[in-house]
Amino acid sequence: MGRHGGMQRSRYRSFIARRVILAALLSAIALIACLSALAYYVLAYLPVRTLPTTASDAQAMAAQLLPIWPLAVAAAAFMVLVLWGMSSWAVSPVEHLVTAATTLADGARMRAVGHAGDQGRLAQNFSDLSDVLIRSSRELEKQNRLMSESIGRLEQMMKVGSELSTMLDSDDLLRRSADTMHDLLGYERVAAVLVDGDMLAYHYYGADPKDRTLPRIPLRENTSAARAVATSAPVRIDDIRMQQGMLPAPGASGARAELAVPVVHGRQVLAVLLLQSATPAAFGQQDEEQLAVLAQMLASALANSSRFRDEQLRRQMAEAIYRVSQTLSGAMASDRVPELILEQLGQVLPFDRSALLFVDGDMVDTVAIRGYSTSSTLMHRRAPLNALPLIQGVVAQSRALVLEHASGDQRYRPIVGSAPAQSWLGAPLHRAGHVVGVLVLESDEPARYGYEEQAAMTAIANQAAVALENMRLYTEAQDRAQRLEVISELTSLVSTRDVLRELHSILRTAIHRIRRVVPCDYAALALYNEDDDTFSVEPVYDFSVRDWADLPAGTRQPAANTPWQMACRTAGPLLQSELRQSAFAEDRPLAAIGLRSSIVVPILGAMHPIGALTFASREPSAYLQPQLATLMELAHYLGPALYNARLHREREVVANQLAQTQKNLNLVDKVRVVGQLASGVAHDFNNLLAGILGNAQLLLYEIQDPEHRDMLRVIERASKDGSETVRRLQGFARMEHDSPMTEVRLDMLACDAIDITRPRWRDVAKSRGISIEIVRKLQPVTPIAGRASELREVLTNLIINAVDAMPKGGKITIASFDSPSEGDGEGNVVLEIADSGVGMSPEIRSRIFDPFFTTKGEQGTGLGLAVSLGIIQSHGGNIDVESEIGAGTRFIIRLPVRLPVHTPQREPQGEVPIIPGHILLVESEQMIRDALLRRLTRWGHRVTSATGGIEALRTFEPDRFDVVLSDQGMPDMSGWDLLAQIKQREAHVPTVLMTGWGRQLNEDEARERGVDFIIEKPFDQDVLRHVLAKAIGAKAT
Repeated sequence: MGRHGGMQRSRYRSFIARRVILAALLSAIALIACLSALAYYVLAYLPVRTLPTTASDAQAMAAQLLPIWPLAVAAAAFMVLVLWGMSSWAVSPVEHLVTAATTLADGARMRAVGHAGDQGRLAQNFSDLSDVLIRSSRELEKQNRLMSESIGRLEQMMKVGSELSTMLDSDDLLRRSADTMHDLLGYERVAAVLVDGDMLAYHYYGADPKDRTLPRIPLRENTSAARAVATSAPVRIDDIRMQQGMLPAPGASGARAELAVPVVHGRQVLAVLLLQSATPAAFGQQDEEQLAVLAQMLASALANSSRFRDEQLRRQMAEAIYRVSQTLSGAMASDRVPELILEQLGQVLPFDRSALLFVDGDMVDTVAIRGYSTSSTLMHRRAPLNALPLIQGVVAQSRALVLEHASGDQRYRPIVGSAPAQSWLGAPLHRAGHVVGVLVLESDEPARYGYEEQAAMTAIANQAAVALENMRLYTEAQDRAQRLEVISELTSLVSTRDVLRELHSILRTAIHRIRRVVPCDYAALALYNEDDDTFSVEPVYDFSVRDWADLPAGTRQPAANTPWQMACRTAGPLLQSELRQSAFAEDRPLAAIGLRSSIVVPILGAMHPIGALTFASREPSAYLQPQLATLMELAHYLGPALYNARLHREREVVANQLAQTQKNLNLVDKVRVVGQLASGVAHDFNNLLAGILGNAQLLLYEIQDPEHRDMLRVIERASKDGSETVRRLQGFARMEHDSPMTEVRLDMLACDAIDITRPRWRDVAKSRGISIEIVRKLQPVTPIAGRASELREVLTNLIINAVDAMPKGGKITIASFDSPSEGDGEGNVVLEIADSGVGMSPEIRSRIFDPFFTTKGEQGTGLGLAVSLGIIQSHGGNIDVESEIGAGTRFIIRLPVRLPVHTPQREPQGEVPIIPGHILLVESEQMIRDALLRRLTRWGHRVTSATGGIEALRTFEPDRFDVVLSDQGMPDMSGWDLLAQIKQREAHVPTVLMTGWGRQLNEDEARERGVDFIIEKPFDQDVLRHVLAKAIGAKAT
């Protein structure tokens, strides 16, 4: 019907138009004809005249036209009838339209349509038009209703938006958004989901506002809300069950459809609006658009809330930090400050547990804690730093560290006995640019700490560091004052009493006072015995002994491998934080009685070891720097006092010996006495002469005045003559031997001694009427290295002593044999001289080797056996004595089997080429050191000097020096020991030993002990030049 009806309506419209146009045209023609006829008649009837000029003329003309009016009226009537007829004919189709429309208006639609002809067709057209209009009006009404509803919802949304803009709490905002989606938009199950770190917190409609335990799931879970956060775009799921791996929101196990719209501010997703339905495909585009509008309003509100909360938190934290800083700045008591820091910290930041840790190198000490169930066991707990990765990270990065989900971080270590924390915050405490401690907060609520809390924690940590530094300074000042008071008392105690005779009483009084500043549960004094290299150890305080009179007796222990020896050798304290792990056997008894830590402080006098003080405590790591300083101060004052007391006692002994010597000087050979006395000061004389000779020769290079040069040559010659005099005196005292050792046999030397003494034991005896028999048990023995004249002198002296010990005659047995070594050595050669004389008492036997001690009265000098012992010892051997009253005496000589060596030829004199090198010069005497330094520098060498062995060991580095030049006798270390340790570090560096005791070992023995060259003081500069040239040249090759 569509196309045909359209054509009918088109033709019908054309027909009506043609009628109207035709009727109008005919009417116009008729009207024009009538008007034309009337005009013709008037013009024809009235003659053409002059127009009337007066009223009379006008009246005359009107009278003439009066008969024409009926005709004009008839013509007009005719025209009206014609026009009416034409109009009726033209509008007859319109009448049909009106009739059809009237019929439709009266409700007779079917009857109107049933008319035939034009009226039926028009009715049909009007019916179709009516249907279209009815449908249009209904759709318009529906749209108007929907628009009204939308306007209402928008008005409500604007009201909600205005309400949200005034809310500043994020939880309230999310609950209000959920209520809006339910009440205003009519959704059943709605939720506003907050993005909280890497977690999602669900605020459901109808939830209790007081209930803070919101459903939370990790952001990494595959949910619609998580996907919306990841994509920052709406996510619509028609059926969750059809989505593989998709999880419904928590608490909605029956949900089928979900719509999640992100709340985005800037580029950050703050929350997600979530709709849920048990009906699949329940949400469409309109729902998404509505949620998007609410999401925009909620985004602005949440951003404003976050800014307000941050600003409020910053203001509150600033006020709290100011209060904390005011409180901490006035805190000084050391036992209160750590707890006060945690107390003030709780006023600014929320926590379930808190701790203050001090960092001490690679260890961490717990000094204050709060909220832990095992507080008593954690206090003062010490743990390795690497056992606490989070603390180690804060120390390494030197900045605060936040964990929003600590339990999932592998670096987190829960404190023993406490539940794992969900949030963790740590901040470093700085002092002088170094991290000295860490403040730690733990919370059982995930993501509890963020950027603002981290900044606040850092600020509080800075204030805490200042408070702790003030506490440290205040405590140090108090401790220093107390230590000075104690040291002042100790100084007065040591200086006003006889240290040597009242030593133990002084130490007990001192320890009683020291315990005020130093933890002490045990104390002992170890005095060094240089004669036998032992320590006499005696306890002076023991916590387990109430009465000091009940303290155990002292013991004598070898010095080797003891803590006292190590402390004396290093001239520094030996600190042990845990005695149970000590490597010293002497510490095991202390650990067995419950002592945990100890400190051994050396007592030095004039750089000589006097002994050591041992302090021990039942607390581990009890001795720190302040206690160490106090004990060192005590040792500093006690050392000189003991040393002076020992010197005083030795002076008394020496005075007595000198008095006895004075009595014997009239009876002994003055030369040998002078040599024996000079042997003790030969080293000092050689050092003095070395300084004089060195400076004199150095001045000869610089001074050109002839008179002054002559005077310097006199000084140089006198120094050399003095050195020869000292050498001769050393020769008398058997300290130096210019003659080389050769191969000798003791059995043959014994035969010589028997022959030499034959007049005494045979002829003189016979003249007295007595008989002395010599029994020879001389077995051939292994040749040894020795000086025949000296050994013959010893044997001769022993045979003469044996003859004198038998006033009534008797028998002298002389035996020789080889004694194999128990180890890897070559063994010994033994020679025994036994007599059947009167024998000796133990008292006399213990003194026979003392100089000037004699049992022969005016006939003896008291030097024979002393000199003999010196000769045997210079050969590396020893003499033992066996004797009893009435049973005779046996002297047993043991000498080691060694190959003979030859004395090296002296270096040729004269100029030698100088090879510049880097020399390490070790000399304790400043005069000699300065002279050598100037001389070596003048020769073009680069010199690094040291005043002792310990300083030299710290200075020496492998491949740095070309030669090491060291003195033999130094206060802290022997030159032999120093060069041996240097050789262990760098085997190929040449070493030169300067000695004032003469040449004690041959070249091979010296090399075995790490010495390549030996120079005897005082030495000529040419000798030194030749030795250095040879040493540097040897290294260069």
